[in-house]
Amino acid sequence: MSYEDSRYPIRQDLRGECSCKPQCHPVAGECGVLYEFRLRKTPEGVAILREAERREHSDAIARLEGRDDSADLPYRLQRLGVPVEAIVTLRRPQERPSLVAARKFLGAPRELILFLSLQGPAGVGKTVAAAAVVQATCRRLPRDRATGTREPIVWTPASRLTRLSAFDGADEELLAGMRSAQLLVVDDMGDEGTGLGVSAIVDVLKDREAKKRRSVLTSNVMPDVFRRRYGEGLADRINGKGINPNLWAEKSMRTKPTKETKP
Repeated sequence: MSYEDSRYPIRQDLRGECSCKPQCHPVAGECGVLYEFRLRKTPEGVAILREAERREHSDAIARLEGRDDSADLPYRLQRLGVPVEAIVTLRRPQERPSLVAARKFLGAPRELILFLSLQGPAGVGKTVAAAAVVQATCRRLPRDRATGTREPIVWTPASRLTRLSAFDGADEELLAGMRSAQLLVVDDMGDEGTGLGVSAIVDVLKDREAKKRRSVLTSNVMPDVFRRRYGEGLADRINGKGINPNLWAEKSMRTKPTKETKP
């Protein structure tokens, strides 16, 4: 901003004073616009103004990061693939064992606890707990100030893997993203069909376990069926390096109370 294109109606008299009050914005006791106009006359002054602008921009970014981007967090969760119902429930979640397990997973040492396995009947809060982990991880991951991106989080419904093809480039990209993501969520394991889908999940999870990357799994499959379907090796890895709450005795939140009929 220069003196000529200033939005303030400034008139400088012979004494070097301005008459823009009450609009005047002083800097160190001097009219802000005249201060800038004076600095722009020298290279040293231009450098001072540029540094002040850089510092102001940096402070604005810090203020935005300080509030954890809470304004657009639900939108980012939806873009990751988190179901809208789970995002809405996260506003006022019920205290269920699945949510307690999610908090325990978030607070556990990353090198020791690599899996959160939420196995249980439908309606006990498995997907909501997985969404809570994703939400907390979004807030914790560092933001690249240059690009505004965060480290990758991948949310994959297991049913997406039923369409896997050994000759599809998009499927190869999906599997590569599942392997490299800092956090992977596979929702509703058991819906991936057979053959390539099951093999892909087993290979991806074993690879992630070897590279110390965390994974969240939800499933309606009974534990014994889970072992037969995905193999003893993977089941032992999940049990040994994971948090596995017992959700099978929990009541479904989807069950609606039946109305009593009058005789």
